Amino acid sequence: MSSVPQNQFKEYTALAKMSVTAIRSLTPVLFHANTAYEEFIPGPNNRSASANYFKQGRSSWVASLSSSFEEIIDRTGTITIDQPGSASIAVSDQQVIFDVKKGWDKYLKPKVAELGTGIHNNVIDVFRTKVERWYGGANQPINSYFGLQSAVTRMQLYGTTGGQAKGFIPASIVPTMVQSGLSDFAIDRGNRDAMKWELSNQADCDWFKCTTLPTQIAGTVGNSGLTLTVVSTVLDSNGAVVEIVFSGAPTSDSNAVHKYDKFQFVDNVSGQPNMRLLSFVGHLPIAHPVQFVAQANCASDGGGLVSVPLNPPLQAAAGQLQNINNPIVAGMKVTVLGDHTTGLLMQGDPLMLAFAPLPEKDPFKSVTVTDPNTKVSLRLTYATKPFEPEEGWSYNALWGSDLDADNAIGLIFPTV
Repeated sequence: MSSVPQNQFKEYTALAKMSVTAIRSLTPVLFHANTAYEEFIPGPNNRSASANYFKQGRSSWVASLSSSFEEIIDRTGTITIDQPGSASIAVSDQQVIFDVKKGWDKYLKPKVAELGTGIHNNVIDVFRTKVERWYGGANQPINSYFGLQSAVTRMQLYGTTGGQAKGFIPASIVPTMVQSGLSDFAIDRGNRDAMKWELSNQADCDWFKCTTLPTQIAGTVGNSGLTLTVVSTVLDSNGAVVEIVFSGAPTSDSNAVHKYDKFQFVDNVSGQPNMRLLSFVGHLPIAHPVQFVAQANCASDGGGLVSVPLNPPLQAAAGQLQNINNPIVAGMKVTVLGDHTTGLLMQGDPLMLAFAPLPEKDPFKSVTVTDPNTKVSLRLTYATKPFEPEEGWSYNALWGSDLDADNAIGLIFPTV
């Protein structure tokens, strides 16, 4: 096996550092992901690593001068670091090392871009799988500044964190939204939009366009626009609803509901109260319908009944876990979203991202670089195939992601 001269090892490190910076800056999602987790838990060679982060605490109060003590509920979130990725190229060390700038631009930068895009596409799937609340869809389309402002307001009503928000939306809809905004009587904003043909940051929110966002392929119920009726519920040890049996699905349909399909309770059902979410702080009903997400693929039986496990658990009993205003009873109705693309609106940096530093690949020349500020980590390795003249470079990364859904809502768009 041919070897790289030891005096070139500093170039390895320089290239790896350039690559880490490029990964972080590749997309707005990766750039704005929160890597400030509280605790890194290594595994063997970091291949079974995880990281813990702290979610915002919950509490409740009583209208009395007599103290009512309640137990602390552990709200630690865990990032499982189990997503591997590699991007490799067959090229000689002379082509890269002896002209670092040329080698980076010509050979390695495209590989970093490809790996970074793969990481991005993996991370953004939490928009689809982890959200518990959302805004958008056919009845409340997000295709104008009004739609964007309505989404921000919906998130703020829940009352977790304040401050500047960040929104990630499909790049393909931005021109239409700008065109709509130019007709508003907002001269200064219209001038800014027209100059760059991009959305202005407004309403305490910075908007970022993404070329790719995750798509949920809904089951038959969602795509058929059916309304389901509550038949019965299953409760957990806290008295929260964790599963609902519905009627009204197509009979004997193995695709009735798909995992991560999104449900919303219907207003103005005869004999039933309107279901409302409670604020995170204060536990008071807000102008936010009760929503939940299916946690499994669900088939219907011969009578059109379908049992749907759900998240978040829906609890009407008073206490710090209470999140809905009325018990869920038979006769209530829900609708289900059809196929859709999911963006994200967040406050308080709830999109978590963690990398695990990888060990060196002896006997090959390798270097692992972890950015001290962002904790993004990459391994760059140079090697040859045994007994063959082919030489190559390889990038490796191991990461995991999570979303603290209390501080974010999904943004629902038509499929791209």
